[in-house]
Amino acid sequence: MLTSGISWSDINRQIKAERKQGNPLANLIYDINFEKNQCSLLLDAVDEDEETSIIDDKFLNNENPVIKVDVDLSITANLNVRKFYEIKKKTDVKIGKTTEAKHAAVKQAQNTANKELEKF
Repeated sequence: MLTSGISWSDINRQIKAERKQGNPLANLIYDINFEKNQCSLLLDAVDEDEETSIIDDKFLNNENPVIKVDVDLSITANLNVRKFYEIKKKTDVKIGKTTEAKHAAVKQAQNTANKELEKF
């Protein structure tokens, strides 16, 4: 749209008009920041453990929690997806390390408590 010469305000007006007409894709758009070349989308959270190749309509309702995803408009969809997977991978590693540290701390606290109880 931008390459065709449509102004940013016209794009925003068109999105609002599409929302009023009930366009489900327009309803996914939370915000567009043209200065940062970024679009924020509200997407339904999908259960990653469920093996589905196609997102079923049951995932596209308002009962599911939503997540706000910032998409960089200056890169391709594949690069955006790769970026999100890298973030997810790093987050999973951090969660794993935190869980391990939590278990180690609990075990150490139990050992310390047991030693204190043995004194009595």
